[in-house]
Amino acid sequence: MPEVFSVKQIIGLLEKRSFERFRFDNGYAYILSHEADEIFIEAPDDDIPNETAKLAADVLGCLDGYIDKAHVWLRYMNIDKDMFPDALDKGFEVCGMFFGKCRYGHDPSPAYGFSVSFRTAGYYPRSFTVKFRSDNMQPFAVEEWIQ
Repeated sequence: MPEVFSVKQIIGLLEKRSFERFRFDNGYAYILSHEADEIFIEAPDDDIPNETAKLAADVLGCLDGYIDKAHVWLRYMNIDKDMFPDALDKGFEVCGMFFGKCRYGHDPSPAYGFSVSFRTAGYYPRSFTVKFRSDNMQPFAVEEWIQ
């Protein structure tokens, strides 16, 4: 069974550049978190760049604030309330995070930043990803995914 860490522990690992607890695969570093489920970070050459490690530590240190910013965008998603009338009764839960170059639509130049993915706490066959730019730390896009 994979080891799961608290956000506080992950911040410590990132700040100390102690990456032995991360799993590296295909240009990404992965780690499991109690608060954010799976976190993956761009890691070319099986190393997390200093800038990306700092971004991840800073964001994880203020995770609740970024979740609140994302929730504002999630309020505007078009959920089929006829088929799933209670889909949002229990709200959303974080189901993953990403740090690195965030692609959106057909834009050929991805934005450097991070994303937070959510699923509804009740059953709804979709998940959502809210993307943030690192230059202003504000959301710039939301994507809906079929589960």
